[in-house]
Amino acid sequence: MGAPAAAPPAPMAPVVAPPLPAGPAPMQAAATIWGAVGWWGMYGLGARYMQPVGHSLLNLPNIRDQVAVEVGLDYLRESYGYLALGNYSWSEVLPVVGGMWQFWINPNLALYPKLDFGYAFGWFSGFTYCNGIPDCKEPTYGGFFFNVSAGAIYTIGKLALRVELGNELFKGGFAYAF
Repeated sequence: MGAPAAAPPAPMAPVVAPPLPAGPAPMQAAATIWGAVGWWGMYGLGARYMQPVGHSLLNLPNIRDQVAVEVGLDYLRESYGYLALGNYSWSEVLPVVGGMWQFWINPNLALYPKLDFGYAFGWFSGFTYCNGIPDCKEPTYGGFFFNVSAGAIYTIGKLALRVELGNELFKGGFAYAF
């Protein structure tokens, strides 16, 4: 008689990521500088200061959450040059305040929704199309706005890469945590 048949190998247990350690989310207060590109050719630069104000609103084992407030300033510009209307540009300065809810899916990566509110100060430069109106002045504008965005933060020590996609702009830049 032959040797008894070997027992089949035991099934492998599913691989499960270990839960994140308890405690606050990894991002502290941070300053961000980024470039922005708008949907209709607008481009510019911006800066933000982010301050966490709370964490762990949800009780999930593998995700830590954190609420933060951001304040900042953007400068945006869009150039025009259509047919006989000349070559002119539109510029805006936008002071902004907003709130974000960060979801840290691992110690280095967070995804977040964000809502910003601000006031836009805008003006034309080089605008000469006044349709025959005497003493025509370059138009200006001021008004409140809001922006809804989704973003990601990837931390590397005290530095972080940030990207954000909103209803007005795509932003990408660098942050430094304090």
